[in-house]
Amino acid sequence: MLSSITPLRISFLGGGTDFPWFFEEHSGGVISTAIDKYIYVSGIPSFDRVTTFLKYSSYEKVVSNREIRHPIFKVILNKYGLPPFDFAVMSDIPGGTGLGSSSAFTVGLLNFVSSFLKHSQDSEFLARTAIDIELNQLSEPIGIQDHLPAAFGGFAHYSFEKGGSFKRFDLGLEALSQFELILVPTGAQQRQASALTSAQKDYVSKNAKGMNALQELAALTEEAGEAIKSKPELLPNYVSKGWELKKATNPSSSNDAIDRIISEGAARGSLAGKLLGAGGSGFVLLMFHSGGTEKFRSFANEVSWRVVDVAPTSRGSHVQQAN
Repeated sequence: MLSSITPLRISFLGGGTDFPWFFEEHSGGVISTAIDKYIYVSGIPSFDRVTTFLKYSSYEKVVSNREIRHPIFKVILNKYGLPPFDFAVMSDIPGGTGLGSSSAFTVGLLNFVSSFLKHSQDSEFLARTAIDIELNQLSEPIGIQDHLPAAFGGFAHYSFEKGGSFKRFDLGLEALSQFELILVPTGAQQRQASALTSAQKDYVSKNAKGMNALQELAALTEEAGEAIKSKPELLPNYVSKGWELKKATNPSSSNDAIDRIISEGAARGSLAGKLLGAGGSGFVLLMFHSGGTEKFRSFANEVSWRVVDVAPTSRGSHVQQAN
């Protein structure tokens, strides 16, 4: 059995400046890290050599790739002409929670198919091809940031320019060693990120304050990328500033439940907090000094909030062969 293992991500700041409609006119950038929570795509050649089985949050059984309903499976399996396969997709954390799961799945499936066909591909190929599939071939109204930590791994600053080009500046995982990162679910229903990003574009296009905030966020991310190279302890301050600007770009980014998690964290030692993803639901990231989460964990237990521990990981999407 072949399996691809692809990390999810945490975006510290810059989300929203990675949309083509923004960075094609203005510069954009994000600071993010791959984390030790993964999407797994496993598969074996179909026993009957005729039927393709797809097991994800739904189940499909088809005899032609053209019949596939799942858009990413359909595009990739048709593009590369994979023979009938029996696929299973699993994830450490459910999709729709702001950790870039859709893009990680696209990168992981590409890596799986490339490995099976013995097409050696590097991280840049996986990222660029996954971006092309989701944004161009499937016309998803999303940004390009999520594919990058999935493909490359590590903690990095990514800058975006006209034409969809990007540059990666490695910030080193050791820069995050002084922090403890936890995620707290908002308790809200999982969301469709594409709908939220479309709403943000509509808001920014009609409100000068929203566009100005997005431009300020791009400039702040560029500044942070330079500053934390030598002073990583400044990251939480930039995360907090970035979160305030992100809320100004889209009023639906936050709500009372999100604000409460962040404020309760701050009262118990959190250095910074923000919602991950497009807005409204999912996970709130809280940053603490290493070993400094005890008070918050005790409080979370009292109010029945779940705490999910995450850690940065250096490795991007990779493939394993099981005997």
